[in-house]
Amino acid sequence: MLHDVNHACRYASHLVAMTNGVIVASGHPQHIVDVPLIETGFKLPSIVIPDPISQTPMIVPKRKGTG
Repeated sequence: MLHDVNHACRYASHLVAMTNGVIVASGHPQHIVDVPLIETGFKLPSIVIPDPISQTPMIVPKRKGTG
């Protein structure tokens, strides 16, 4: 089990995202990891870009005041 989403996206072929014990998404990282999932599940304003090494989703938190 990994809680670091960037590591999980890079190395796992299947993710299960849960919020309050309820599965909210399940599947290949490139199919489920997006801004709404991260912002809803982690309350983290972010962008999701391709990891420059693996081309899997990579979450980059937004700084305060960047929209």
